[in-house]
Amino acid sequence: MWTINDFPAYANLSGWSTKGRYACPCCAAQTCSQWLYNWKKFCYMGHRRWLDENHRYRFQKALFDGTEELKKAPEQTIGSEILFMLKDMDFSYGKLNQPSNRQTNRRSRDESDDESDEEDDPNEADLWKKRSIYYCYYFLLKFYLFYVLQEKCLEKD
Repeated sequence: MWTINDFPAYANLSGWSTKGRYACPCCAAQTCSQWLYNWKKFCYMGHRRWLDENHRYRFQKALFDGTEELKKAPEQTIGSEILFMLKDMDFSYGKLNQPSNRQTNRRSRDESDDESDEEDDPNEADLWKKRSIYYCYYFLLKFYLFYVLQEKCLEKD
């Protein structure tokens, strides 16, 4: 099932956060992001890895960030893999208890951003914020495949 939406609406429909360190849904945990201290936001790099392996832009350091792009593009995750990843997860919805002092909240957020540069790659399942609204159609997918396979077996007999 496909819908046409803007990128922020993608977060509402899919459950993947389109903000922060791992904003790219295609790259997931392999997103190349860099924290810009002066502007206090993330910058996303590594777009050249989707080019052909011998493309001339991959080797031009001076035009980009001073590095050659040697990484391969991440493999695309299909919907059934995502559903399998999220099937046993419990999500808590609603507002969580937040500190009452705004200044304390800002200070803790700035400290956590400074520390997050040393993080290892997280578990991909932990990056999902909620189960998609289309998760309820997972059982339809299973039964549809079962029905199609049964129909093909009956045709052979």
